Amino acid sequence: DAIPELPMRTLTPYGWYIRVPDVPAFIRHIAPALDARLARSPLAGHSGAIKINEYLSGMRLIFENGKTSVEPWNPVPTEEDAGFPPRVFLQLLFGRHSMAELREVYPDAWAKDEAWVLLDAVFPKQCSCVIPVG
Repeated sequence: DAIPELPMRTLTPYGWYIRVPDVPAFIRHIAPALDARLARSPLAGHSGAIKINEYLSGMRLIFENGKTSVEPWNPVPTEEDAGFPPRVFLQLLFGRHSMAELREVYPDAWAKDEAWVLLDAVFPKQCSCVIPVG
């Protein structure tokens, strides 16, 4: 109010960097939350698998009647359903970006149609509050 000619500014979220030493173990830990997200989506009760290639490693997300499990997977270039540069999947995992946003910034982040819809349903973009530990 004191200086009306100054434009209003909005603060953009801080760009954070999170490391996860064992992503499949973390996904197993949060599986109940992922199951609940899937149950609230149009894909409730889905059964199938998504093979995710992260160049040097990979994982297989398995959905059995709406229940989520995961296992490590050695990437085979013609068998994957989604691909991400190393550590980029974490931005989807933690709700920082949607698949469309990741695809816009990282041309080599991709997913087949069914995998795209599933990944956005299970890992929706959302506001986060990251609190450092340690």
